[in-house]
This record gives sequence, structure tokens and C-alpha cells, in this order.
Amino acid sequence: MTIPVSIELHHVKVAKRLLEYIERKLSKLDHFLSDIESVTVELSLRAGVRSLSERKVAQITVHARGTLLRAEETSDDLRTAVDRAIEKVHRQVEHYKGKHTARRSVRGGLLRMSALLAEAPEDQIALHDGSESTDSVWIGAHEAIDEATAGRRTLVHATQKNLELLAEGGTVAGALAQASRRKIVTVQPWVESKDGKRYLHLPPDAGYKNLVREMPAQPGAVPQTGR
Repeated sequence: MTIPVSIELHHVKVAKRLLEYIERKLSKLDHFLSDIESVTVELSLRAGVRSLSERKVAQITVHARGTLLRAEETSDDLRTAVDRAIEKVHRQVEHYKGKHTARRSVRGGLLRMSALLAEAPEDQIALHDGSESTDSVWIGAHEAIDEATAGRRTLVHATQKNLELLAEGGTVAGALAQASRRKIVTVQPWVESKDGKRYLHLPPDAGYKNLVREMPAQPGAVPQTGR
């Protein structure tokens, strides 16, 4: 599918080659995110601006399902402004995609979530969305696990298991290389009740170590057995 790209010009003349370049670059955004419905590009010349680097403006608006993503860049060269705006849009699309791919839904009593691994850009800012995530911190996988073990941080079991896999890579490049070689499987844990205790089991082909974990007692909870 090719995304429709609308280009609007305001007080500026643009070569056909640049228009074709813009359409070619942006019409393939659906390769990164299927929610995108259309893209609007506005190229303009700002009057009364002294700085040459702010005169030529490229603004890109991505119309995704229920969401608008917008990027604006200026330069003394329109092609440069366009390239910067496209790069910014790509980062926004990746952020949007990550946020929505990792959404969780409870279906049939199962909590569904996805774990993604990607190298952050050098200018990435650690931010939280203020709703599901209310705080952010840059921390290494080993350090997070050690602090959880010492009781200084709380990690849900799924997060800890994925951090353990991440820590095995040692570096970003190592973690990416390991992830690319690892078989992608659906991890469906099951709970076993034995001798009055409850144990959480992970499937062996998931690649985790320590596949069995005793679950903390829950007052009033009814033990569940089976897969």
C-alpha cells in the first residue's frame, strides 16, 4: 500500500525533482506503521525573518488512526529542511509504534504484552508518558537486576526475565546480535499448585533461565492449576 502524500506550497517555488523525492520518501511510511492513513507536507517561505536559516520551512503532518504526528524544520536550503523534517517524523513514528505495539490487553485472563529492543538515537531524551509510566531513569540491565535483588527497586517478573536476557548481550550491539539470533516465541506461562504453594512456570523454548518461580501468597486468592 502507498500512502497518499499531499504537498502544499506557500510563497515558494519547488523543483519537480524535490517534490518527487518528498513523495517517494513519505509514501513508504506505512512500511514502519500500518496505522498511517495520509501525509500532508507544507513548504513555505517566511517573510520578515532576518535569519536565513529560518526562512525556508518544511512541515510534515502524518495522519495516523486517531493521532496526528507533526514535524517542522527550517533552513536556508529547502531540501535540508525537508530532510530534517522527514528524519524527525521517522523518530516520531518509531516512538508511536513502540508505544502502541507494547500496549497490553487482558483477554481470556491473560496479560498480553510485547518486548521490543532497539538502539536509541544519540539525541534520545528519556521521557515518560505521565500515565502508564510516571518516572524514567537511564539504568543498565545488570544494575537494575542487582537493585531489585537488594530490594531497592521493584521489577515485575516479565521485566526481570527480559532484563536478564538483555544483560547477557553485554553491550547494545551484543544484545541486538543475540536478539536477532533468538527464536521469537509466544511466552505463555502456567501456574502449578503443589504442596500448598503456587509456582509460575515458563516454557523452555522461551530462552530464559530459572524457568520456575515460587509465587508469593495472596490472601483470599483461589489457587489455579493448569496451563
